[in-house]
Amino acid sequence: MPNFNYKAIDSNGKLIKGSLHAHSQDELNERLAKQGLAPVEVKQSHNRSSNAKEPATSADNSSLIARLISKKSISTRDLLLFTKQMATMVKVGIPITQALEIIHNQTTDQFFRKVVGKVVEEIKAGSSLSKAMASHPKVFSMLYRSVVQAGELSGALPKVLDRLLYLIEHEAKIKSEINTAMRYPMMVVFALVVTFVIMLSFVIPRFVGFFEGSDLVLPLPTRMCIALSNFMVDYSVLLVAAVIMLVFGVRWAWKNAGTRLQIDRLILGMPIIREVMIKASMSRFASVFAILQANGVMILETLGILRNIIGNSAIAAEFEQIQESLKSGQGISGPLRRGRYFPPLFVNMIAIGEETGRLDEMLREVSDHYDTEVNMTIKKMTDAIGPILIVTLTGIVAFFALAIYMPMWELSQMAQQ
Repeated sequence: MPNFNYKAIDSNGKLIKGSLHAHSQDELNERLAKQGLAPVEVKQSHNRSSNAKEPATSADNSSLIARLISKKSISTRDLLLFTKQMATMVKVGIPITQALEIIHNQTTDQFFRKVVGKVVEEIKAGSSLSKAMASHPKVFSMLYRSVVQAGELSGALPKVLDRLLYLIEHEAKIKSEINTAMRYPMMVVFALVVTFVIMLSFVIPRFVGFFEGSDLVLPLPTRMCIALSNFMVDYSVLLVAAVIMLVFGVRWAWKNAGTRLQIDRLILGMPIIREVMIKASMSRFASVFAILQANGVMILETLGILRNIIGNSAIAAEFEQIQESLKSGQGISGPLRRGRYFPPLFVNMIAIGEETGRLDEMLREVSDHYDTEVNMTIKKMTDAIGPILIVTLTGIVAFFALAIYMPMWELSQMAQQ
């Protein structure tokens, strides 16, 4: 494991020197960020007896350029590390441009290094940080840029960056929990589909000639299997074409605003999935709303940002109606109460926050509440899906077992007579 010598700034603005063993510079940067240190200079200690690395060839350079062109975003881990470094350095009074140059020099991801360099150039040309980030929407989302802009306008950028760290970690945690909950069901469904195709395409046809050569009246499960097998073999090309068309059709529908709205409404009509989607959306709504409102972003602009980042077009459509109601001078709780997807508890807590003048505090309470609710609902969804998959798997196994062994049993009985 290589050793790195580093110079870093702590939360009090003091310069600290040290050395650490790490597998890579990315790992070193992450470990320093966890300690509240912002690296200013990092150098790897080289052993003189070690073999020098060969210079990169033109082919290596070409492949690197190709990777940079094809890459359009960065990982959540890299974005978190970038935000932590920015928050630490801005907090101790380092100018934004200098902080970005330090991060640029320490970044090993070539694509992100290029993006940070462009941001530095735009700021030096007179742009604000949020506007410079707007030139790279694949890296810095609308939510990220809006929160940074709120920090710039309010003069509380260090505090806002800390809240932004919470938002990024919060979003990553929810996505991870949902993906973890869905991984097992998706694996089982995939295994079932593969098993079904193999049985009908390869196993059942081997028994067809044997069964049809006898005078046996085949039972219903066997006749169904033979019919399905013949259909798959005879129309295999059409089935493959249909699957390809379905994939492209789903992609088109997801990109089409009108069709996606109908799909999202259909998703919100599914009992357990509806609970997860709505509660996750309410948590995101409350956490983002609290940050933007606390830092001076106008409520209409806040709702416009939320409409674009809420993650479900059916819920986002409700924000347009809420914006129109707010333009006529109404509070936010009344329009929310008339919405289709806002739970009564959520609306009531917002109303209490408005009445008491503690809306920011109440929104944070709402966010924490729905975080807990999301975890509980995901667990309930996982618990419900498990038995359904077991019953389905048992049914398919029983179906194929009956289709194969029932006629064989009858043939053995006929042979004994």
